Amino acid sequence: MSKKYIIGIDGGSQSTKVVMYDLEGNVVCEGKGLLQPMHTPDADTAEHPDDDLWASLCFAGHDLMSQFAGIKKILSALAWDPSVAAVRY
Repeated sequence: MSKKYIIGIDGGSQSTKVVMYDLEGNVVCEGKGLLQPMHTPDADTAEHPDDDLWASLCFAGHDLMSQFAGIKKILSALAWDPSVAAVRY
């Protein structure tokens, strides 16, 4: 039987971190993508430039999977921490 894995994604204000765990809770590998500095035109506004959040997630995911030596099609769960809850388009 193949080993199963869980991936957790933490999207913060300065970087995106992606961590893969086995079902026993051990860290298998992790990736990180830095974000560009936020645009803060006034005290009530903080915006990430363009597609920075998506680019950071893609970079972190590629970083993670480049370190993973197992079968890449095996994934049991994916969890996302949406700490940046207020998104404006």
